[in-house]
Formats: sequence, structure tokens, C-alpha cells
Amino acid sequence: MSLDFPNFEKMKQECPRAALYWRAGDMLYYLGLLSGIFSVIAFVGFRTTSLALTVVGSASAFVLGIFLKRKSYAIAERSGCKFD
Repeated sequence: MSLDFPNFEKMKQECPRAALYWRAGDMLYYLGLLSGIFSVIAFVGFRTTSLALTVVGSASAFVLGIFLKRKSYAIAERSGCKFD
């Protein structure tokens, strides 16, 4: 579970659009993180170009997830949602 999950619960009630961005960003963040770790482990063992492309894809998902979570907080703040 994400450490900022309580903020998501608050967003879900006060600003559903921001919560949608947060949810998508959270899923992409963890998808990129976990697949990146497994890709690096597999890359050390196999050393193929396709695994290198998987690492790039994982990094892209990770960065996009971070971007969407930041955007969700910006949307929530513009809507008047305050966090602790």
C-alpha cells in the first residue's frame, strides 16, 4: 500500500478527478518499479536486446506514474483539497 493512500481517500471524496489521476499514477508507478527490478535481474542473466527494451518500458511507466501522481495533487489543490 502506498504511504499516501490516506490522501487518496480524501481525494476520492472531495475531488474524484484527482483521485482518478492518483490511482492511475500509483498503478503505473508500482508496475514500472517492479517490472524494472525483475527486468534488471533477468538482464544480468540473459543479456538480450529485448530485455533492455523492457527496462526502458519499465522506466517509462515509472516516470509516467510519478508524473500522474504529481498532477493529481495539483488538481486536488486547485479544487481546494488540503492535505496534512
